[in-house]
Amino acid sequence: MDDVDALEFARRNAERGGAGAVVGAAPRPALAFLDRGVCAAPGPSRTVIVERRGRFGLPPVFTSVDRLGVVEIEAASTVQVRLYAGETRRARERLLEKIVAHTYVQPAPSGATSTVGSWPTATPSPLRWSD
Repeated sequence: MDDVDALEFARRNAERGGAGAVVGAAPRPALAFLDRGVCAAPGPSRTVIVERRGRFGLPPVFTSVDRLGVVEIEAASTVQVRLYAGETRRARERLLEKIVAHTYVQPAPSGATSTVGSWPTATPSPLRWSD
């Protein structure tokens, strides 16, 4: 994108008559409202390592989770953009990890894949994900 950050790229696209831009390589799903458009990032759709606070005064636990992020664009009489995100724990998590791991250090999407933001109606994302 010629050394231009994603928001500026989407803003320039919207100024030229586009609806904005969908960009990749974001660590989390995000949907940013611009003056005349939107910038959507689906986030990772793969296994990622997340840090979770430890219980009982123990150090943090790093666990792997499967994340999915999808940007849906509906091009009808008006353009609509929806951002879906979800996360599931890996089946190979050990019993000790389940006992010691507490809340996420960073906000995370919900356990079920659901709509986290939409444009031009509804809300941008992330406002706040459940911990």
